[in-house]
Amino acid sequence: MAGTLQQIQETMALDGYALEVAEDGDRRIATVTAGEGICDDCLVPKVVMTNLLAKALDVAPDRIDLHYPVDLDKTQLV
Repeated sequence: MAGTLQQIQETMALDGYALEVAEDGDRRIATVTAGEGICDDCLVPKVVMTNLLAKALDVAPDRIDLHYPVDLDKTQLV
C-alpha cells in the first residue's frame, strides 16, 4: 500500500533526504536531495520510487521525472 506524498517525504526525511515534487503541465518533477553526509546513491531503485510516487500522486509512472542526488549538479544546490 503506497502512502501519501507527505508520508513518503516524512519517511525519507528520517533518513536525511528531502523530496520535492513540482508540476510541469501533465508531468511531475520529483527531486530528491541528500543532507550533509548522507549517501547520494543509497536510495531504492528509481523504478521503485517512481511507482510509489505514481500511486501517491495518482499519475502514471511515465509522467514522473525523478532526479536523485547523483543526477544533480552539486553547484545547483548551493
